[in-house]
Amino acid sequence: MHMAQLIYIVAMSVGLSCFSVNAAGVKSAQPHDLLFTNHPLVNRIYDVHRKQLIDASQLFERIADAGYILLGENHDNISHHRNQALVIEFLATTHRSVSVAFEMIDDNQYKFIKGSQFTTAHELIDLLNHFDTGWEYENYYKPVFDSVIRSGFIISPANIDSNRLMNIVMQESADVPAETARILSSTPLTPEIELEMQKDIIESHCDMLDAEQALPMVLAQRIRDATIAASLLNSKSDLRVLIAGNGHVRRDSGVPRYLLAQDRTAIIVTVGMFEVDEGRNDVSAYAEDWGGDGLPFDYVWFTARADKEDPCIEYIRQHEKR
Repeated sequence: MHMAQLIYIVAMSVGLSCFSVNAAGVKSAQPHDLLFTNHPLVNRIYDVHRKQLIDASQLFERIADAGYILLGENHDNISHHRNQALVIEFLATTHRSVSVAFEMIDDNQYKFIKGSQFTTAHELIDLLNHFDTGWEYENYYKPVFDSVIRSGFIISPANIDSNRLMNIVMQESADVPAETARILSSTPLTPEIELEMQKDIIESHCDMLDAEQALPMVLAQRIRDATIAASLLNSKSDLRVLIAGNGHVRRDSGVPRYLLAQDRTAIIVTVGMFEVDEGRNDVSAYAEDWGGDGLPFDYVWFTARADKEDPCIEYIRQHEKR
């Protein structure tokens, strides 16, 4: 693989997954509108193990005793962040000590905000925006930031600085954070999981990559997942909550796998947030998006779909230029 091509692919793997951009590659000025709000699955929650649809109050009852609650999302769907805020607001009534780790806050940002006084989401966002990370905090994360701050919960970083991650992946550097390296070494990648991760990455990049090109992205994903696990494990709170993309919270290959390798008795609950599709009214249809062998979450919370252009249009255009 040519070096220029490798740099481009690695940059995509450590950068673009966090961006919420429209098809022109420009940050949206406001949250996307929502489609299919009257779909029969919208605002319904599927209990994967009991194979039944429930409502939010039933979900809250079933997750109340967990040690880890991992809340997934599509980064640019405002309803996902509103749902996360509802979970946080419920947890505030349980009188447990809670920490909330965010994929959207990296270690460099945390060094900057640590010790700062902020009482509103706006103040926190101003601090986070001292770093150009690509996250659209103002448009999408205010609801969940507000709920965490109002609840008095501890905010933790759950990501590694993207420039550092890119250098690690490109140079196969030993500069992996010590705790992340330890967790990676104790949670080896099986051939089956590696193949499935490659497949997911290729599909999520519009089938424009081959298996070799997907490998740096697999490594980047593993480093992120192990870093997130380290953040959760280092918390002293009774309950550790994670806010991250759906791919990170899946039970088969995501963060739960790394947590369980360190703490076999951990009580982990994962909640995926799924956008509905017009005409797909049966829960089983959505398992096809995750390999077809079932849904790799404990619960799936269905929401309206963000109204945006197919990201593959712009991705393919940029990919072909290179």
